[in-house]
This record gives sequence, C-alpha cells and structure tokens, in this order.
Amino acid sequence: MIYFLSFCLAFLTVLFTTPFVKQLASKLNILDYPNGRKVHKKITARLGGLAVFFGFFVAVFVGFIILPRNISPQL
Repeated sequence: MIYFLSFCLAFLTVLFTTPFVKQLASKLNILDYPNGRKVHKKITARLGGLAVFFGFFVAVFVGFIILPRNISPQL
C-alpha cells in the first residue's frame, strides 16, 4: 500500500508542477526549436526532467518523514 501511495504522491506532484516548469522554461528561453534533425514539429520546453525530479524528491522525502525505517538507505 505504501508503494501505491508513494506513486500517487509522485504522480500528483509531477502533474501539478509540469505547467509551472513549462512556464519557467518559456520565461528563461530554455526551449528546443524544431529543425530538420528533430522529430517534434513545435517548440518544446527542455526542463521536463525538473518536474519529474520534484515528484521523485517529494515522494522520497515524505516517505522518510512518515516511515523512516521502511525506506532503504541505498535509495
């Protein structure tokens, strides 16, 4: 059950932080423009990994607070 809750927490964090990260990438002009070598056809933000990192970090941080003994230190 704890794994499912961790997944849900990470998923919701990524879901809600992605629009903010997209706006940040646009403001800082961290964008990938399409050209002949690219597959995408429109401008794409390049900071998507930041939202994924936040989701992972929040899930692990909350896991350490709630159940500090059940999370492996190798994580």
